Amino acid sequence: MIDFRLTEEQERIRRLAHEFAEREIRPVAAHYDETEEMPWPVLEKAARVGLTSFQYPEEYGGGGMTSALVACLVAEELAWGCLGIATAIAGAGLAAVPIMLAGTPEQKARYLPRFCNSSTWAPSPSPNRRPGRTRHLSGPPPSARATGTS
Repeated sequence: MIDFRLTEEQERIRRLAHEFAEREIRPVAAHYDETEEMPWPVLEKAARVGLTSFQYPEEYGGGGMTSALVACLVAEELAWGCLGIATAIAGAGLAAVPIMLAGTPEQKARYLPRFCNSSTWAPSPSPNRRPGRTRHLSGPPPSARATGTS
């Protein structure tokens, strides 16, 4: 007979994600929806508790839980808190996917630990999203000047 129960490790990470969503995401979700601000404090907390690094191999500092099922469990619980914030948490690691799939051993050793270390993981705010900067990303940089020559 097939056993569909979660392993202890799977249940532990599912519970961690659920409790994080309940404690850290749900209380602030409406604020970030209304203000359209990036939830930097929440992303940093998620990194500190391992919700951004569980899926990377242990040799690079990750949690070693590389199963798709575990990723789905975490995503579902975080999305229960707020889909937008859950997407921000998961999306920040998208740059690691090509490195994991096709990177050389040297590239993996150089870059993957950055996604696993909570002090280097959280992406810094874009200069275009800082207060006072409302320029559209597709426009010229603020220092660009037309010179009349082509």
